[in-house]
Amino acid sequence: MTKILYLLISIIAMGGSLLLAFQNVDLQIMWSSLGNVSVFLVLGASLMALLSMGLRAYRWQLLLAPLRAIPFPRLLSYTLIGFMANNILPAHAGELIKALFLGKKENLKTWTVITTVLLERLFDSLALVALMIGVIHLIPTPQWLSTGAHLIGVLELILISLLAMLALNVRRWRTRANSRLSGLSGKWSKGIGKSLLLVLAGLAGINSLKTLAKLFAVSLATWIHMAATVYLILSGLTTAAEGNLFFASVVVIVILAFAIVIPSTPGYVGVTQLAFVIALSIFKTPETQAISSSVIFTLTQYIPITAAGLIALVKEGFSFTQLRAGRVQTRVLLNDS
Repeated sequence: MTKILYLLISIIAMGGSLLLAFQNVDLQIMWSSLGNVSVFLVLGASLMALLSMGLRAYRWQLLLAPLRAIPFPRLLSYTLIGFMANNILPAHAGELIKALFLGKKENLKTWTVITTVLLERLFDSLALVALMIGVIHLIPTPQWLSTGAHLIGVLELILISLLAMLALNVRRWRTRANSRLSGLSGKWSKGIGKSLLLVLAGLAGINSLKTLAKLFAVSLATWIHMAATVYLILSGLTTAAEGNLFFASVVVIVILAFAIVIPSTPGYVGVTQLAFVIALSIFKTPETQAISSSVIFTLTQYIPITAAGLIALVKEGFSFTQLRAGRVQTRVLLNDS
């Protein structure tokens, strides 16, 4: 029932997003614009999409280093598998799947690996807000964007500070958790206590200020790279953006990154298009050009990453059936609990 409800919400969100995004779009001009796109632009954007996976894999390697020295090529494979799963499965399933598969292959506890994945998302959000705040102080932007960026930034700094304090004193907290765990009774209580210990273990990757700074720097580089990908596409498809085109690219990527958090269909179709239209409207870009750019962005993110992810899936010895089997994911999580 939950899956059906989520699917229904996702379809409604996609339909509503597409309706809003395309309401003022001249389809004839859009198709003409897409037909004139340079092959080199498409190839360049596709290559940049794959390169961004390398940055993400390196960051994940930093987070996992205190737990296990895992070769970069293997982490790149699992990063690709995760994003490929996000492209073809609902509910951001790839985030969970890459943690499950890596934990199984490397004999790491699932909740510990999931914690590192959640830290990835936290650093993503922090880097995006930092970029947005930088843009806000350089060019005029709507008040809602400025207020939202500063508010989210403050909340994230508080959260990451608390997590860092936990990580810096992880031995003391694990000792406390162990002492409390010994006094628990009942299957569920012990399961929660055990999961808490595994989560604490996953925080080992942020146990020093030097590591925190490096993780933030890599996250910032990842999103600057993504903004550069959008910049490449916009430079070939837009002619009326007011202000610096790179600033427009940053606003696009920030709004898109937060927009895809809402329930959406695999590949984020609809949400991506609406995010491009909203972001580029700030820079007076015609909606038809914004939509054309969003289509190229979607294709150059979806096709190469999905193809590379499927190759990585086979390379690491997993099947497409395992990828889709929700019961496998649930069973592993319950075993860890």
